[in-house]
Amino acid sequence: MLYFTLALFFSIGILLLFRLYVTFKVNTNIAIVVSYLTSTILCFSFSDTSKSILINQNSLFALLLGISFFVGFIFLSLSTQKSGISLTSVASNISVIIPILVAAIFYHEKIIGIHLAGVIASIPAVFLIFKPKTKQKFSRSIIIYPFIIFVISGFNNSILREAQRNGVVANSMFFLGIIFGIAFISSFFYSIIIKKEKPSKTKDWIFGILLGIANFASTFYFLKSLEIFTSALFFPIYNISFITISTFIGITFFKETYSKLQMIGLFIAGIAVMLMNWG
Repeated sequence: MLYFTLALFFSIGILLLFRLYVTFKVNTNIAIVVSYLTSTILCFSFSDTSKSILINQNSLFALLLGISFFVGFIFLSLSTQKSGISLTSVASNISVIIPILVAAIFYHEKIIGIHLAGVIASIPAVFLIFKPKTKQKFSRSIIIYPFIIFVISGFNNSILREAQRNGVVANSMFFLGIIFGIAFISSFFYSIIIKKEKPSKTKDWIFGILLGIANFASTFYFLKSLEIFTSALFFPIYNISFITISTFIGITFFKETYSKLQMIGLFIAGIAVMLMNWG
């Protein structure tokens, strides 16, 4: 239970850090560069290189995921800051619908009844969540960032499942170290080389290191939890807890407000995510 709690704590911590970047005026791009450097070092420190897979065996998956992880972090920060913690957490978790559909379409895997119920429930949930409040003008930014998170998270999950099908993830920490390393190179190239931003502020380094630790720890304890719990038990409880706690924090500490219909949508989304992860 300790691993489960820590996985949840650090995963939600990532969203909180991105939300706090606005308060403390942290340069998000620089913090992301530092975070991926930190995560890479930690991953290789905890990996068993004697069981490591060959670079040429996982290079394609690592390259795709590394770039996608970096882009995902950019939009995760924007979504958290502009659309709120609750909507971002729902978008991230409900993206499980994508690998389910990919498996059904490309691998002809049957969608079991409980998963289908979750997919169907997610449709009205999304509609209610992003329905503007009464007399409130529709803002594209409120929906566009969570939607991008939805697509990127779904893409990442699909690629990870494909990697597992091909026997690539023989040593998860080593594989993740490669992914984080590519994400670091991508973020460095984008922020330092292209945008010519200077990593000179101490607070950017501090928050970047904290983000890197949270990113690594959430993954590390997530994998540790899967060694103890079955997937059928772990994923439904983890995802519903993630959405519930994130929503509570967003409303309580960051004064995020939602209409009654949006709250109903969040509730249905939680149920949908739990169903799609069951079994």
